[in-house]
Amino acid sequence: MALAVAAGEDWLGRKTRPGHVLYVAAEGLAGMKPRFQAGRVRFGVNEDTLRFDGETFVAGNPESIAGLIRLLKDAKFCPGLIIVDTLARVAVGADENSARDMGQVVEGFETLKYETGATVLVIHHTRKDGLSERGSSALRGAADVMIGCEKAEGDAGPAAQLSCEKMKDDEPFKTFSVSFEKVELPNGKSSLVVKGLLDIRNSLFDHGASVVGLLEQRFAENGATHGELKKAAVEELGLSESTFARTLRELKNTDRVRTKTVDTKQRYFPASVSVNAVSEKCQTQPQAGVMSPPSLGGDTDTSGREEKK
Repeated sequence: MALAVAAGEDWLGRKTRPGHVLYVAAEGLAGMKPRFQAGRVRFGVNEDTLRFDGETFVAGNPESIAGLIRLLKDAKFCPGLIIVDTLARVAVGADENSARDMGQVVEGFETLKYETGATVLVIHHTRKDGLSERGSSALRGAADVMIGCEKAEGDAGPAAQLSCEKMKDDEPFKTFSVSFEKVELPNGKSSLVVKGLLDIRNSLFDHGASVVGLLEQRFAENGATHGELKKAAVEELGLSESTFARTLRELKNTDRVRTKTVDTKQRYFPASVSVNAVSEKCQTQPQAGVMSPPSLGGDTDTSGREEKK
């Protein structure tokens, strides 16, 4: 993305606004060198439009932010995009789980954005289970856009899958995958660059059909709780927990699955099953030793509820 913006080229079929890019490589600077050398071979980017800073600033410290802004002004380098890699390395001393500490870090990024006019893209790690980002919800609340990036394997080798985790002011983009190609470097080494989009519908990444099929084969009659469906998807389909979580989020935004609260638990059903019929069946067959509550004069649809995790 940095290379495409700096070169004024399209990024994965999407138009970019050309501009200078500052990449704050606070983590893994040495390992990034061959990757960007390969990118330069592909895009032809020069140092005038893309620059790196290996020195770590402290995002939660106003003086440190002011110092970075002064350096940019002194260098007469006005970036349109600033990439910070990673959040943890520029938030040293702050508690990721503290809303107060992360609020100060966010304020530092806001100052950087306001003073430079640049878009600030911060790279952050997920938790070990891969289901969400680490730390306080203040980070998600402050973000305009969140893009999930997960390593994957395509038919032709290594790939990456990008998903929309949050889109504040626009329609969420559909999950897509990218493949890589090897670029030979002048020093005899090689590295990878993004080659292009993979067709999700015909690739290994369309897990939605597999999950719906699992619902139809195993849970059509009584539905499945989130835990039951996740267990089956991991054990029988071989999905990782993070892949299952993303797939289920995408399915819930379609008409391929339905939800119904049965016996106080939200259950998932394939679209081919009438959830109202399931509800009526459950009401007429109460569990042994449990009295059915009196009718309140209607079936309350709680399908909009989301199970808390």
